Amino acid sequence: VHVCTDPKGKLTEEPSIQETSGTPRLDEGALKLAKAASGRYKPGTEDGNPIASCFGFRIKFQLRN
Repeated sequence: VHVCTDPKGKLTEEPSIQETSGTPRLDEGALKLAKAASGRYKPGTEDGNPIASCFGFRIKFQLRN
């Protein structure tokens, strides 16, 4: 998932799939999770100060019984 955040960790644009899982439902779930985390992302820093930034990360889904 690829996201861009402001200095407060809130999304500045819609998250996008950086690398597909190969399953549309999992990709949709990853995007939904990424959106739900808006405001909870740790912003990037420059000279110790929070800045707007973009970054990618993986979401691992695991089936449980």
